[in-house]
Amino acid sequence: MPDEIDVLVKAITKKYGVGSAYKLGDTNIETDVRGWTSTGSELINAAIGRPGIPDGRTTLIIGNPAAGKTTGVTHLMVECQKRNGIPVYFKTEQSYDPERAIRIGLDPNGVIFSVPETTEDAFEEIKTITENASGKQPIMIVWDTFSATPTRAEVFGGSKQEQAANIKAETFAETDAHQGEMAGHARIVSSQMRILQTPLEKKGISLVIVLQSKENIDVTWGSGTTWLAERPWYFYSNVLLEFKRIGNIGTDPGPYEGIKTQVFVRKNKVAPPFKRCTVDCYFDKGFSGFRSTLDLAAKAEIIKVKGGGWFTATDAAGKPFNFARATWEEVLKKHPHLAEAVMKLL
Repeated sequence: MPDEIDVLVKAITKKYGVGSAYKLGDTNIETDVRGWTSTGSELINAAIGRPGIPDGRTTLIIGNPAAGKTTGVTHLMVECQKRNGIPVYFKTEQSYDPERAIRIGLDPNGVIFSVPETTEDAFEEIKTITENASGKQPIMIVWDTFSATPTRAEVFGGSKQEQAANIKAETFAETDAHQGEMAGHARIVSSQMRILQTPLEKKGISLVIVLQSKENIDVTWGSGTTWLAERPWYFYSNVLLEFKRIGNIGTDPGPYEGIKTQVFVRKNKVAPPFKRCTVDCYFDKGFSGFRSTLDLAAKAEIIKVKGGGWFTATDAAGKPFNFARATWEEVLKKHPHLAEAVMKLL
């Protein structure tokens, strides 16, 4: 005789379709995520506690200007392509450099670029993608940045009736007449993400949202930093990464080779949160892979600091050798025992 739990699951599934109900023990116990896309940095992956960001979930990336946010999402798109996936990039800023993206590794023929005019248009495109995606390939939608995307009320003005008459978008004909205000973005996010969460999960589509910090005027106490529609995006995100530039790479007064970026996992629904790491972000090729682990290896005394940008390590036979900071990745490739020791730190 079947258990009552099986009877209930079968009844719900019969009425609402396969996957509408199940026992937790019948699923992948590792958070029921069908796949992961690497961030392009082993350090950031280690801070997240997973091989990357999850498929079918929303990832929020926030930070101040010039902190490496666009570099981060470019690496995500490159890693998505490595999985035979399709990245979709919503370009709402004019500062994206396609040549640098290609140097980082992005295949220009394997990415869809879109320029939505308004926030509502972007959500309609997301809905179109979820309706037409087969679910067989990983798809990643990157919205860079949400902060630079206006609402229809901001662009066209007028009452909601006038907007509905002039814009063929019945879906948004009933939106608030005051969407031109800052709260308009939050209202749109809340109403649309309630609808889109399930289709995104079912099709395994990752949604990556980028928010840039803004400063509140006349703040007399507390932090003056804010992000557009931060609260609804914080609510709907599974992983929230905060990027903050904490220094430059190179000798003063420059020219600098890149920046040092601190990545703080402010929210994490797939592993323990509140971890942080520091990565090297170079102007030419973005994240440097294991190059960012050099300081971590020195702190753990796997290698020793000699001074002047030089370090000392030992080979497999125990013989010491010197190397420069810029050659750290080559050292790890040549000496697997060092790479193995570094991996244990992550």
